[in-house]
Amino acid sequence: MSLTQDDLADIKQLMQAVMSQGLAEQKREIVTEIRDEMNQRFAEQDEKLDEILNAVGSDLADKSDQLDNHETRITRLEKRAA
Repeated sequence: MSLTQDDLADIKQLMQAVMSQGLAEQKREIVTEIRDEMNQRFAEQDEKLDEILNAVGSDLADKSDQLDNHETRITRLEKRAA
């Protein structure tokens, strides 16, 4: 049994379709893995940023309290001096 040019062309077309489908599936898997990894990294960064912002907010609240205390003391001293 010998293959004709048409048979070979059909086999070639079938092989190209199979390869194309396989490559498309691999690409989808790779993209999914990359997306999942990036989402995980973003989540970790969000947690770190939240910690930093909470620390800054706490420090800011402490400084604000200190300013209020200084302002109260300055007001008292000004009243005593007057």
